Amino acid sequence: MSWKERNKAFWFYDFSLLDKLFLHLRLHIVKKHVNFSGKSVLDVGCGYNATNLQYIKKNYTPTSLAALDLNLNTEFLNTLGIESVIGNLEEGVVAGKKYDIILATAILEHIQNDQNFVTSCYEMLNEGGLLVITTPSIWSQPVLEFLAYKIHLIEEVEIRDHKRYYDKKMLVKIMAEAWFKAENVKHEYFELGMNNFILAKKWN
Repeated sequence: MSWKERNKAFWFYDFSLLDKLFLHLRLHIVKKHVNFSGKSVLDVGCGYNATNLQYIKKNYTPTSLAALDLNLNTEFLNTLGIESVIGNLEEGVVAGKKYDIILATAILEHIQNDQNFVTSCYEMLNEGGLLVITTPSIWSQPVLEFLAYKIHLIEEVEIRDHKRYYDKKMLVKIMAEAWFKAENVKHEYFELGMNNFILAKKWN
């Protein structure tokens, strides 16, 4: 995959109508479970313009917002008071800070070493902090591939970059190996079972 293709697919300079729908559905389930006001928030794999953080800034009163990705619109984000952090959590903890909430929406499926990624998120959470994950389910694979490869409604290069798809058992195992206690991990399916939602709290 070329750098140009990666920019186009993962950092969303332009959203298609379907992209906007998927973003709306992800935000809907996240805001149903999470109140960002009074919290420090890190969005991992947030995209070039950190769209989720723009929404949070507009609708909540967080204490701080930080965007983490391989490439960011730093000048623009600075004007919004959003900190830019360039890095890759798959390779370990970045920035040396801890946060009350870490968002990882529609990113885990693109990560080669998903276990390292989730463990790094755990280490960057404050005690009592929340990790929020959305990632496509195993049942979504044929649907997404049809939308991408056959009728071209979503970015083909992004779907081809998916390393795997998940079910509840797979995700719960990853969370346990990242030291999240089972009683502090909530899972549910949404989008008619096409997507996973994880809300995990860090308690020692």
